[in-house]
Amino acid sequence: MATSDDETNPFLNFKNPKGTIELKLGFFPLGFFLLFCTPTVVINGNPQPHAWGHYSYEFAPGKYNVTIFFRYFFRNECGRNNVEFQLSDGETKTVSYYMWPWMFLPGTMSVR
Repeated sequence: MATSDDETNPFLNFKNPKGTIELKLGFFPLGFFLLFCTPTVVINGNPQPHAWGHYSYEFAPGKYNVTIFFRYFFRNECGRNNVEFQLSDGETKTVSYYMWPWMFLPGTMSVR
């Protein structure tokens, strides 16, 4: 059963998808302890946990705000960074997030 939250959540809204957002979540190899941290991807205010790796989602065209962070010990939002972009019909945007081994700095993000 769909709820009103489901209809506004871009991860769950698959009505007539037209564009694609690819997520690439990675980290510096010597920061292997990040394997035990689960990144949270927030698209337009809707958080979803993801493992490190590559993902692809279809969305309706529009403006998107993507924020990525992870929990590390007692800090809830380590490496937090965000990007905003416009997604058009048939367009694919790749959002890359790369975390260096310095936990208290923002991760590197780019959109292509």
